[in-house]
Amino acid sequence: MSQVPPAHPADPSAQPAAPVYVSSFETAVRSFWEKNRQGVFILVGVILLAIVGREVWQIIAASRERGVQEEYAKVAAQPAGLEAFANANSGHPLAGVAWLRLADGKYTAGDYKAAASSYQKASGSLKNPALLGRAKLGAAISQLKAGDQPAGEAALKAV
Repeated sequence: MSQVPPAHPADPSAQPAAPVYVSSFETAVRSFWEKNRQGVFILVGVILLAIVGREVWQIIAASRERGVQEEYAKVAAQPAGLEAFANANSGHPLAGVAWLRLADGKYTAGDYKAAASSYQKASGSLKNPALLGRAKLGAAISQLKAGDQPAGEAALKAV
């Protein structure tokens, strides 16, 4: 608690003024604001820009994901389209699903060497444990049926 001294202490005719209370917290806040106002505004602006930037990035990523899903839906029934889709979107989980479907078709047709290759490409993009295990197992069995006994056995042991 601090008190402000009277305006004219040497004047005997002046009546003593009542003590004035000045909050030390209020003084500290006012002093901080006067010294750091510009920095506080800059910090708030940077935080707002970061939030807006993150939201814009999420919107763009969601739009990109929708585009990939729509493209997959268009080519899902065409084996030639699936291969082009998988090559164009390598690394995406839907590309892994496309490679898996292509590999299944090649395995059914008896082209085990091509099926093994497609299963291996699928396992590079898939994140789902069930689909990933299926791709690895398909690659191992395809290698065995293609006549590559050592590689097939090693792949089966790894699964």
